[in-house]
Amino acid sequence: MAMTEELVKKIAAQLLETEDQVGQMDLLTLQYPEITNEDAYKIQLAGIEKRTARGEKIVGKKIGLLNRKMQEEMSIKEPDYGIFTDLHMMYEQHDALKISECNKPRMEAEIAFVLKEDLAGPGVTVTDVLATTAGIIPAIEIVDTRFNSFNLKIQDTIADRASNGKVILGSKLTKLDNIDLKLIGMACYRNGELVYTAAGAEVMGSPAQAVAWLANKLAEFGQHLKKGEIIMAGALGPLFDVKAGDVVEAHFDKLGSVILKVVE
Repeated sequence: MAMTEELVKKIAAQLLETEDQVGQMDLLTLQYPEITNEDAYKIQLAGIEKRTARGEKIVGKKIGLLNRKMQEEMSIKEPDYGIFTDLHMMYEQHDALKISECNKPRMEAEIAFVLKEDLAGPGVTVTDVLATTAGIIPAIEIVDTRFNSFNLKIQDTIADRASNGKVILGSKLTKLDNIDLKLIGMACYRNGELVYTAAGAEVMGSPAQAVAWLANKLAEFGQHLKKGEIIMAGALGPLFDVKAGDVVEAHFDKLGSVILKVVE
């Protein structure tokens, strides 16, 4: 049985208050064992509506849980997505990330798409994604949670904006001319030491395929990707923790770099 509208709005308000206070709350799947994915997406959307009502602007969406091993651990068969706004979520690489604004921050390097046209499913293909993309930007996502446990189920992360914390963008927008997205190489460093290397093919074979999945998934909820939005296409490599004093750099072939400095 689906959650009532009243309960959806109540949970959305709790999540928003928890995030505003940089607090933590119990997992929704423990509080409401019957919660469905559809309930969780309704909670996420209700939270975004509360944000826009207080003046925040939707600037983009992220795709999460692309890692097959993680999907197996959570017994799921597809990724999830989250919507993010401008206030306290968007950073440029010269901005310092305050660790005090996060709960349990971890980071991942990604490719961000900037759309020049709306993109609406169903039936969106990789070709459609490429045709509607103004360019791509090297990016870092800070993955965070409003819950007091990382023993998350898919419904928890969906309701919590796919565990989105912050988005850090590089300064260079690169057009897709003569770029094979699956072959883009990336090297990620923390404090000058190599953490891992990866390639675009790690993301569903191509980051553009992930964006196509998102456009088609949104259609199930009567939504679509909009012109000017930033789409975080998913992690090229594994998550790792960050702490105050860390400097993280992700260097992408042909795209340039994105640098994140973490402070108290």
